[in-house]
Amino acid sequence: MAYAARRKRVAAMKPVASGCMQTPAGLRNEDAEALRAAMTVRAAYGDVNPYAFAPAIAPHIAAMEAGCPIDSACWTDATNGSACRAT
Repeated sequence: MAYAARRKRVAAMKPVASGCMQTPAGLRNEDAEALRAAMTVRAAYGDVNPYAFAPAIAPHIAAMEAGCPIDSACWTDATNGSACRAT
């Protein structure tokens, strides 16, 4: 928030989140939404949180249970503006 107050560009990521809530827009994580709200750079939700899982368990276990391997290259893609999305 301090950088935003000084009119600096602020971006953030929560690459992997579990315990997400289903919304009409898809799975959403409270922390990722808070980060997105604090950003001065506009980004799609999937760019902030490319891997979102519903079960409130360790994210790597949620990914394994969903059959969705976590690919760190996706984080690089998300920072460049393209989103990888977990289902």
